[in-house]
Amino acid sequence: AATRPSAHSGSTIDRDSTVTIDLIVGNMTLSSVTEAQMMTGNNWFAYGADGRWELCRFATATLNSDGSYALSNLLRGLRGTEQYTEAHLHSDYFVLLDDSDIGIVGADIQSLAISRLYRGVTVGQDLADVANTSFTYQGVNLKPLSPVHIAGSESAGDWTITWDNRSRLNTTHWKTGTQRPLGETTESYEIDRAKICC
Repeated sequence: AATRPSAHSGSTIDRDSTVTIDLIVGNMTLSSVTEAQMMTGNNWFAYGADGRWELCRFATATLNSDGSYALSNLLRGLRGTEQYTEAHLHSDYFVLLDDSDIGIVGADIQSLAISRLYRGVTVGQDLADVANTSFTYQGVNLKPLSPVHIAGSESAGDWTITWDNRSRLNTTHWKTGTQRPLGETTESYEIDRAKICC
């Protein structure tokens, strides 16, 4: 990636940012989709580096004269990665996740905190051409997502606090506006009281 977009809440389509990328594979192409298609699951990509991957989708892919692509009309900070929208650096990686050749490595709870060696093989490479990479699974995908749209009001010393939960399950709430399925066996929250001074 040759650009560094600004931070974004992830709650709306980011129509201001553009991610410009150079593809490693010269004959690879990216295609635009409608915003409705994007919101129902097309054009997923990961953007960043180890420890700060942001999951996104794009609607518009514009081919530049130098062969790079400018991606715009983005859904950003998906699946609980909104904290990484401001953590990008020049030359971060772009990984298209819609490719049918992408392999998902399953990991169970017994794999937590165990270092294993992997090889990420891309188009035009053989397994022998790629060096080992050590990776320790931390189970980030197993953690419930924090609530959003937190609001509060005070009356006679009593506080009423509201928020919207988020689900790790696939959902069409972007398109339908219906309540997300919880996706957890129980629902409970801890609220910490903080004193704000000055």
